[in-house]
Amino acid sequence: KDLSFEKSARVMYERAIEMARDEGFDEEKKLLQTESVFVMGHSWGGYMARNLALEKSAGLILLNSWLGRFREPIRALMMEETRFSTDVAEYSKPFLVLSGDRDGQMRMGYLAEALYSALDYTAKTGCDPTFTAKHKGVVCLRGVNHSIHVNDDPNYARGDTRAGVEREEALEQVATAMADFLDCHRMSSPSAADALMGRVRDTEDLLA
Repeated sequence: KDLSFEKSARVMYERAIEMARDEGFDEEKKLLQTESVFVMGHSWGGYMARNLALEKSAGLILLNSWLGRFREPIRALMMEETRFSTDVAEYSKPFLVLSGDRDGQMRMGYLAEALYSALDYTAKTGCDPTFTAKHKGVVCLRGVNHSIHVNDDPNYARGDTRAGVEREEALEQVATAMADFLDCHRMSSPSAADALMGRVRDTEDLLA
């Protein structure tokens, strides 16, 4: 029996589609188009859903998750060495890596690796930095840890730290950043693109 994380993500995805159909969404009438849906996963959820999102959806939000690969198999989780690249140029669909500077579980090294890959992509392609922010965004939010916006219960045993902001502020920061990313693509909003670019610039300052 396939109990891999990727299989679990596919099962959850198909169940979500089934629930949407049960609520009256009709694929034939174009009311349920999974290709227009952006998939978001938190922590391991982002890792689990990555292949699925890149295959079937419009894009991906990795919330307190990471872009790159593990360097060795994780046998306790039935996972072999991942094939996911740390090179942002290899991702054909838009993505946003979104974490916080107090996140002790999703190491800052992973975030910095993704950020500098994005900066390298901009330099090599000569594209506008705002295009990179929209399609290969890496954002670090101030005061946000791994879990305050999820369950407000830091997992100190796994390295998380206490948040530097209240839960309401963390929720607002996360929701606004995700909304700006989505509005860039679903509404082609210039103001959302500018706001997202501002967060990327702040991230560059944080990780410099």
